[in-house]
Amino acid sequence: MSKNVTITGSNMDERSYKRRLAEINKSSHFEYIVLGSSPTMTLSEDIFTPSKLLNLSVSSCKLEDIMALLQICNDNDLTCDTLIIGIVPTYFNENDKGKNWEIYSKYYNEFNGENGDLFEYSYFSNLFSISYFQESAASIPNKLRNKTVEMNYVTTVINDNYTKRYDGSIYYPKSFREREQSVVDQECEKWTFDAYNNFSEISQNRVVMFEKAINRALKNSKLVIFYMCPMHPIFYDRLKNEIWMKQCEDYIKAFANNNNIKIIGHFNPACDGLKNTDFYDASHARKETVDTIFFRYLKAN
Repeated sequence: MSKNVTITGSNMDERSYKRRLAEINKSSHFEYIVLGSSPTMTLSEDIFTPSKLLNLSVSSCKLEDIMALLQICNDNDLTCDTLIIGIVPTYFNENDKGKNWEIYSKYYNEFNGENGDLFEYSYFSNLFSISYFQESAASIPNKLRNKTVEMNYVTTVINDNYTKRYDGSIYYPKSFREREQSVVDQECEKWTFDAYNNFSEISQNRVVMFEKAINRALKNSKLVIFYMCPMHPIFYDRLKNEIWMKQCEDYIKAFANNNNIKIIGHFNPACDGLKNTDFYDASHARKETVDTIFFRYLKAN
């Protein structure tokens, strides 16, 4: 039986871990592979039982991450029947200066037919490969035994601590899952996200990047699905009149329609009947909410 891992502490090298997860599953075929940002990280194998799923989503995902992850899948001969790609508006913000993706520079450059060096932030990559795939704990280097981090094997999914599951998905800690609704709502009234900085209109350069990535995905997967990650009602109401929001919504729908891509979900939570209580925070729907959205799709198909 595959094991999950609970984690306390920080300094998690998430992107190196996801690369290692792909490497360990080399030459495997999955019914579903999931790419995207943190709102898609709760998508787990149990939603699609008995299908096999691999979740390679990373926090603060950019289009560069999507391209790199597609290349990582290619390099490791990972195939799937259905590729689920989480869509967030920030993909199209030219002014998003996030650099987390640079750990994947080698793969991003390979995707674009170039050469490049891999930025290797390896502090936690070995730790995750050992924890997830049941290699000997004795082989963990001493430098990884950080007092601020504790990791434990568990067979349970719902735990007090942050849980990383064997299929690459996550379950948030109790302290995050059970925050007071009034606190969440108040946070959404004033929360700002760096990736939205100076976002005035959809970037045509980012559109070209997006289409390059999706066209590659369409060639390598039998079916591609877009999951438009919903926003907390208060947060969406703050953004719904922004020019870029309307542009993103219209563009994604038009592109999907022109390429026979199924869309699940909406940025606008009202379209799926979602309420404040369906969200952990401004941009993360609760796991149960995401599961329900996907169950509806599976039932209809």
